[in-house]
Amino acid sequence: MKVTSVQNKSSKKARVIKQENKSLWLKLLGENYYEKLREMNNSNISIIKWQKQRFAKSWIFVGVGLVMYLLLGKEWYYLAGGVATAIGFYVMQAKSINNVYNQFRFERHLQFSKFTRLLIPYLKQKKDGGNLYGVFAKIVKRLDYDTDKQLLMKLMQDMTDRPNDIQPFIEYAEQTSGTDMSVLFMQTVYDIRQGSADLDVIEELDRLASEELMAGIDSIIDFKSRKFVFYPTKIAMTSFILVVGFAVGVLFLNLKDINFGQ
Repeated sequence: MKVTSVQNKSSKKARVIKQENKSLWLKLLGENYYEKLREMNNSNISIIKWQKQRFAKSWIFVGVGLVMYLLLGKEWYYLAGGVATAIGFYVMQAKSINNVYNQFRFERHLQFSKFTRLLIPYLKQKKDGGNLYGVFAKIVKRLDYDTDKQLLMKLMQDMTDRPNDIQPFIEYAEQTSGTDMSVLFMQTVYDIRQGSADLDVIEELDRLASEELMAGIDSIIDFKSRKFVFYPTKIAMTSFILVVGFAVGVLFLNLKDINFGQ
C-alpha cells in the first residue's frame, strides 16, 4: 500500500515484537497467515484451536500410513506416503486461508463502496464540508454490518475529539477497505471538511472507485469460474494419483518375486 499511517506502522511493529510471546501454535502458523486471520476478526484462542485441529488431522494420515506399514508387509513406502500426504494436507490447509482472505477483502471493499455511494451525493453539494458529522450519523443507519457501523461511529467520535487530525480518516479507510483508493478517498473527505479541496476531485475518485470495484468483481468471477471449470479435472487427477499409488504399491510388493536372472 502506497499510503500508510504512522500509527498503523507502529502497531505492526508492536505485533512483531510480541511475536516472541506468542503461543507455539501461532508461531508454527507463520506471521503472514496469522495477520490475515486476525484481520478477519479471529481471536488467538480460535486460531490456536484451528491449528490444533489442523495438526491432528494431518497426523491421521501418518497413522493410516503406519497401519498400512504394519499390516501390509512393513514396506517403507507406506510410511513415506502417509507422511507426504500429511505434509501436503497441512500446507494446503494454510493455503486455503488466502482464498478466504481474498473473499473477505472483497466484501470489505464492497461495503466501503456502499459507504462512498451514500456519501458522494452529499459531498457534491457542499463547498465547506458542511455538517459532515450529521451526514455520517444518517449513513450509519443504512450500513449493513455492525462492524461497519462501529467503525463509522468511532470516526465520528474521533472527529469530535480531534477535529483537525486527518489520522482518524486514514484509519477508517484502512480498517474498512485497506486499499490505496479508500485511503485517498478519506483523505479527500478530510480536506473537504476543512474546506480546502477541489470538489471536482470527488468525481474522479467516484470513477476510480467504481473501476476498482468492477475489477474486484471480475477477479472474483474469474476465480470462481476457474474453480468450477477445474473441479472435474481435480477429481480426475485425484483418482489418477490413487491409481498410480496403488500400482506402485503392487509393483513393489511383487518386485521381490520377479527373478531377473531367468
